[in-house]
Amino acid sequence: MIRWFDFSEDAYEFHDLGSLRNTWRKVPNQKAVNAIAEAHQYYDFLKTMIVGRVQSWSHPREEREHWYKPTALTLSARAGAISSCVSVGSSIIECAMRAHAENRNIRELMKNKPEHRTFGKVIYSWKNHGVYAPEINGVVADIESVHGRRNDIHLYASFGRDWADVIDDESDIVDAIERLFTFFQNLDSI
Repeated sequence: MIRWFDFSEDAYEFHDLGSLRNTWRKVPNQKAVNAIAEAHQYYDFLKTMIVGRVQSWSHPREEREHWYKPTALTLSARAGAISSCVSVGSSIIECAMRAHAENRNIRELMKNKPEHRTFGKVIYSWKNHGVYAPEINGVVADIESVHGRRNDIHLYASFGRDWADVIDDESDIVDAIERLFTFFQNLDSI
């Protein structure tokens, strides 16, 4: 089946990196802030343009009747775009969370070499820390949900899930990512 694609709204203004760096300024590592700003720029484009505005048509433009209606991105293409949002969004969260955890010198995490400070280890170390665990108690469910979905993106781990499952969970996971963005953008360093 051939489909023709365009955007429901084709103009898009990228957030400039300076404003995104400012948004993430409370992350206590400038290299992390720079990486996050670049990833956030792409995340917003992907979520807005691909997940939100791509639409398809059953006929090419010159053959469309005035009453033809477009269809939003659907099926496995939409599921793939959502999975890409989860991948980029969870990477942003992992980077911000790790920078904050390292700033807090959470011993269970810091005893690992930097290349072994994985998202899972950051989560485990922080949520089990006697002093700093309360800081994230209100968002642990979102963190674990995003982490779990990120791990399910790997094709082998996704056996048994189909595109319909991803689409059914879309708003929950994207909302969790957005809540975590806000949380880590506003978390003070120590």
